[in-house]
Amino acid sequence: MYYNNVKEKIQARRLNLINPCGMTFAMSFGWVLFGVPLVAVIVGWVELCSRWRLETHPIRALIAMMMATAPVVLANGALMYVTCVKPIPNSDYTVERLGLLLSAGAVVAAVSSAKCVRRWVPILTGATSLFMFVLYFLMANTM
Repeated sequence: MYYNNVKEKIQARRLNLINPCGMTFAMSFGWVLFGVPLVAVIVGWVELCSRWRLETHPIRALIAMMMATAPVVLANGALMYVTCVKPIPNSDYTVERLGLLLSAGAVVAAVSSAKCVRRWVPILTGATSLFMFVLYFLMANTM
């Protein structure tokens, strides 16, 4: 939002039209919605790196974590691009399509790693991948 003078900006803040950061409620809700899986994936990577030697099948755990990270990074990167650079046109659904495919592949990788890896990796990657799959499905459903 662009304000002509300082007085209009102060009045808008009093009316709670904008918060001090300049983000609307929908933008902050989007950051929370996509930030929770990002925090989960970061914690998962830290745990995987710290307990690498204890993993029975480290390659499967690594593939599951990489596949779970891809849709989360895509969602946060797209949200950052929309927030900082410019909005994506309404008719362009490439992010949603790619995210849906990535999260479906991540769900498959999490299920396949659940047979071999008997620790926290399949639970974290499965939950994160399924959450992102549902989000991308809901976003792609508006086509």
